[in-house]
Amino acid sequence: VLFRSQDYIDGPITPIIWQRQADGSPIPTPGPDTYAPVWQTSPPIFNPATVNYNMFSEPFSKRMYQVILNLREAVLSETLDLTRLSGSAVAPEDHEIMHDAFVSSIDTTTNVTGYKHPHSVLVQPIFSELNNRSATIVGLLQAVIPWDRYFTDLLPQGVSGIHAVLRNTCNESYTYEVKGNSAIFLGPGDLHERHWNHMERVVDMTNYLNPERTLNESGHCVYRVHVYPTDRFFASVSNLRTVFTSVIAVSFVLMAVTFFMYDRFVRRRDRKST
Repeated sequence: VLFRSQDYIDGPITPIIWQRQADGSPIPTPGPDTYAPVWQTSPPIFNPATVNYNMFSEPFSKRMYQVILNLREAVLSETLDLTRLSGSAVAPEDHEIMHDAFVSSIDTTTNVTGYKHPHSVLVQPIFSELNNRSATIVGLLQAVIPWDRYFTDLLPQGVSGIHAVLRNTCNESYTYEVKGNSAIFLGPGDLHERHWNHMERVVDMTNYLNPERTLNESGHCVYRVHVYPTDRFFASVSNLRTVFTSVIAVSFVLMAVTFFMYDRFVRRRDRKST
């Protein structure tokens, strides 16, 4: 259940653009400056006071806006702790349910929550004219990307032992183990088995209009998934090979017995006819 009436707070929408101080208390955003006040959200926010919150008071948001002014296309942030920002729109228990539906965690201690899994923010510029990237940027669409979602439904059921390492150009990495149509979050860092480096496959997670220029632009992150087999995967493949070999061998034996019996039947019939 994502929306419960008791979770929502009645109250007016603040008429001023605001931000938080270091201690968390709200203050009007000092000016003049360029602002990015929160206006429309999905799902609906629990507290109307969140409206007109200046997203540019978040360091990552203001930095990414400068990148967008140069690239004129959507960009991704580094991985972020979004506990405070997401809490105004998604209840903690609903957030946990969402992550549990996609990925389990190897760490089952009580202090590990879905927010400890990697999340990034995608920022898409909104232009004053459609299909005109040189037009004035009049707004920003920001979306939270829970990377867990991209590691499910990747393999056939019964196939396991594949390590997928999410890496970005901001020197961050996270490791998942893919098991059939689900996955296990192993934790931050590159945890794949190094002796399988020669089997690496790399998948780009973005499709930029100008990839070379994007890679050379600082202030945002480009993501790739590096895929590796594990010892367990090759052990399972070896077992399958043994099974297939045995099946083929048994098939040949059965064929030989069948021909032998057929030959005896024909010989016996011929003797009776003579």
